Amino acid sequence: MAHGFLLILPLVLAIALIRRGFRGAAIDDHPLCRVCGFDLFGQPAGTTFCGECGRDLSKQNAIVIGHRVKRRKSLALGITLLIIFTTSIGIFGYGRATHVNWWRCAPLWYVLREASSTDPGWRTPAITELTARFTDGRLSASQWDRVADAGLAYQGDLSKAWDPAWGHLIELGWNAGKLSDAQWHRYAGQVIYPGLLSIKVPPEMHRGQRVGYSIFDQGERIGLRSVLCVETDQLKVIWADGTALDPGVGSMTDFGWGTVPTSPHEKSSVDLGVQDLPPNGPQIVRATAVLMVGPRPPNSYDVIPLATLKVEFRATTTIVGQ
Repeated sequence: MAHGFLLILPLVLAIALIRRGFRGAAIDDHPLCRVCGFDLFGQPAGTTFCGECGRDLSKQNAIVIGHRVKRRKSLALGITLLIIFTTSIGIFGYGRATHVNWWRCAPLWYVLREASSTDPGWRTPAITELTARFTDGRLSASQWDRVADAGLAYQGDLSKAWDPAWGHLIELGWNAGKLSDAQWHRYAGQVIYPGLLSIKVPPEMHRGQRVGYSIFDQGERIGLRSVLCVETDQLKVIWADGTALDPGVGSMTDFGWGTVPTSPHEKSSVDLGVQDLPPNGPQIVRATAVLMVGPRPPNSYDVIPLATLKVEFRATTTIVGQ
């Protein structure tokens, strides 16, 4: 919507300037006949007809006030804007008809701006163009630093939905030796975040029946087919009073993948069977874990951590029954 408004803004401005230029500026306050423009100044009082064309001056809007001269600067500027707009539309239409890739011609600042857009319709082709420029060697060292910094800034902005194409581009830079160690560690550290995991329990837990919980992942901010893995260690699930809900407290749960999902999904569902429960009424279930991000060596189940983050997440349930 915003992009569409920006596209037609020059046309609206051009029309407004041309209209203002043609309407002109008043140079006096003489009454004039609207039909023929005859100057009615000095006519005898009570005259109701134009002395030039005979129009009935008593009718509504029959008289206008002031001679006007065209605003030539407004006209010139409006016509210039109109020519630029129509020429641009023509060139764009020709490009669409002949399948010209205008992104290839766009300046880097513009591509970077659209690559950070919240609108995937603009963001996706912009990141695709940045990836093409990198793989084709069309980015200088300083330009690549701008691209990498923009990607890392987008990754760190949790208010924006993650786009794994950014992660793919950043990892291409690392594989090519173009990403600094500081940038790589920043990337790894921003893969995980405090709200990454959540726990879900049944709204009610009945005494004498099986109970359990599920761990959900909101999506790592990482590239698809990443060389990095995300591992969840030291998972603990307890009641608010500190009593263990999961008998397996302290065990490690591994949620690392060679291809890391980047959208919300269920990571683990645990059936705990029948067990003792706290007193009846609302109860809080609290979970803590340590998230680790890093590469996983061949034939190993453990990652080499580049970044770690301790997280806590909660859910509520109600205990019922005798």
